[in-house]
Amino acid sequence: MPTAGDILLTSRLDYEITNKYDVTVEITDGTFVSTAVLTVYVIDINEAPSLPGITPSYYVNETETSSVLLGDYAATDPEGDPLTYTLVTWPEGAPFTVTATGELIPR
Repeated sequence: MPTAGDILLTSRLDYEITNKYDVTVEITDGTFVSTAVLTVYVIDINEAPSLPGITPSYYVNETETSSVLLGDYAATDPEGDPLTYTLVTWPEGAPFTVTATGELIPR
């Protein structure tokens, strides 16, 4: 339960947007005023990469070859870490592979 003088967050902090806040606190007794400047440093945590805009289904003609691009996934990492793409679940012998840049192509 907050008490007088507590400073609370009103929303989630994000290091990649703002990593430091300078906050001025003013205290008054009705006659006199005191101020203090506080610095809040946001500590960066390693966040999971995101894969926005995935198309859940693709339709491919049965005569297509390895030159057709099935999907291109533009994943991003908040910290800019290098990403590795891997097909995790797929049928035995499926003729697909994913490139180092996130392209899903037939083998």
